[in-house]
Amino acid sequence: SHTPQGSKQDFYNPAIDCVEHGHCVAIGRGYSLNASKARVVTLENGSWSATRDLPGASVPFTPLALSCATRTSCVYGSATSSGIPFTSSLVDGIWQAPVRIMEGIDATTVRLSCPTSTFCGALVRTSSGSAVRFARLQGASWVAGTSSWTASGQIPVSCVSPEFCAAVGGTSAVLHDGTGWRPFQSLNALGDYYGLQSLSCQGAFCMAVGRTRYATWSTQS
Repeated sequence: SHTPQGSKQDFYNPAIDCVEHGHCVAIGRGYSLNASKARVVTLENGSWSATRDLPGASVPFTPLALSCATRTSCVYGSATSSGIPFTSSLVDGIWQAPVRIMEGIDATTVRLSCPTSTFCGALVRTSSGSAVRFARLQGASWVAGTSSWTASGQIPVSCVSPEFCAAVGGTSAVLHDGTGWRPFQSLNALGDYYGLQSLSCQGAFCMAVGRTRYATWSTQS
């Protein structure tokens, strides 16, 4: 096993994504060193890199979002302490300056899913608590949807393509077909639907897992 240098002191609320065997990217909020800054380490051929600061403003004590499509294409996101939802992209191995996902809203949570180097889906929870909005990263620009939906819990999202994203929030799983969200699967029977914290979809099959429950569904009959 391998331990990132300084990991016990430097990371709070970490996230990790591994797109190839032996290559992973991990991010987290600075804890004792460079507190409040997002930081990153990379695993390459069994060795962790030195910890580096990511570009961007201070981030609060909330989980950071990270999604990588290739070893040189990743996106991380969060909301600043003042409520601005933003992302920073890794392009050809270089982290770019942060960009705002949506204008005119205050945010508390950002969740990401980037299946390719040219497309990302983002869920943004507004400061009102239950309103969630969706945005698509196409090329270098975010395109925010105009509608919102109400969701509780961690609002995990998983995108397979620009025409297929799934999310879990409250009592339902919902699907995005590239134009808008629609309810798909009721999770009432689980009882502990608020505990579903992570979601992954491959093709038409999705699985969500949480504290004590999991759920699976398929969009194919």
